[in-house]
Amino acid sequence: MKEGFYIKILDEEKGKGKIAIWDKYGLSIIAAVLGTLCFIGIYGVDILNPTYDAWLLQGGDLTIHYIGWEFFRVSDWQFPLGLMDRICYPNSVSIIFTDSIPVLAVLFKLFSSFLPETFQYFGWWALLCFILQGVFSTNLIYLYLQGTYDKRMAEKPCLQFKDKDKVFALAD
Repeated sequence: MKEGFYIKILDEEKGKGKIAIWDKYGLSIIAAVLGTLCFIGIYGVDILNPTYDAWLLQGGDLTIHYIGWEFFRVSDWQFPLGLMDRICYPNSVSIIFTDSIPVLAVLFKLFSSFLPETFQYFGWWALLCFILQGVFSTNLIYLYLQGTYDKRMAEKPCLQFKDKDKVFALAD
């Protein structure tokens, strides 16, 4: 095996062995880097600053998401988690309806007292989406080209490979 970026694995029977991390995760790493470069090319790096919210306040869906987060952040905790009472007082509304990424909204609300007054997580969420889109699409294409897609797909998936001329097709 060639020298390089490796991790040693203890083999109980032989006492030695190597698995190349690059050979196993190389395509995913390249796809993650390309996803990051695409993100930076489209949005730049300013939106990764958690205290920069001007890009969210230009109207449209992103403004609704950010305003939903801000109202949720200052609302009292309610059950079930995700309810806020400030945006539609006296009624409670779920954070789900503002598309403010509820999992992150609840997580960051826990730490709200430690966060700056102006705080947004949408830039980092968008970066994560770009990275994961690159990684998963690369892995799907790799499986398709290797011919292992039929072994890994469930019995009746909603999205499956039908023939080599079409990359994806919805199941009938």
